[in-house]
Amino acid sequence: MIAGSVLVLPAVADDQVTCHDASGDEAISACTLVIEDRGASAKIRAIAYTSRGFEYDDKGDYNRAIADYNEAIRLDPNLAFAYSNRGNAYDAKGDPDRAIADLTEAIQLDPKFAKAYGGRGRVYRHKGNYDRAIADFNEAIRLAPNFTDAYCDRGLAKRAQGDAAGANMDFAKAKQLDRNIGSWCN
Repeated sequence: MIAGSVLVLPAVADDQVTCHDASGDEAISACTLVIEDRGASAKIRAIAYTSRGFEYDDKGDYNRAIADYNEAIRLDPNLAFAYSNRGNAYDAKGDPDRAIADLTEAIQLDPKFAKAYGGRGRVYRHKGNYDRAIADFNEAIRLAPNFTDAYCDRGLAKRAQGDAAGANMDFAKAKQLDRNIGSWCN
């Protein structure tokens, strides 16, 4: 089987799919097999590190997640989503300056990366910099008009600025896009 320009054996290809598509321990195990396969390209291993990091992040193991994102970036310094994910992990750890630096790098690598704008906007919102947060949420929504979380986060920033009407419009739009958005979005 050919994946990109790399010959991939079927078992390795299955691990790559499981690494990308599964979740939790199943994904972590599959990603580890891909990472340990020295026949896999640096790009494929970097993506596996990023996927495994995401799973560690989801478990709240931010140090292991960041270590995996670091390795992904070492292998492929142009991997915007590795920077974005590492930025989100730094935010979760309470390190907003590192989070902003990584999310900004992700945006520089991929100026159309809506989720990176949304992540950076969320960090700015956490820091109380609502104007910058709203500017990032606006860009995220411009790039991805159905980005529900960006509407919620922008609504929270607007509410913090005292714009209740604007906040309610954003919350309503988010709920229109996803009726199951959750109570955090209001």
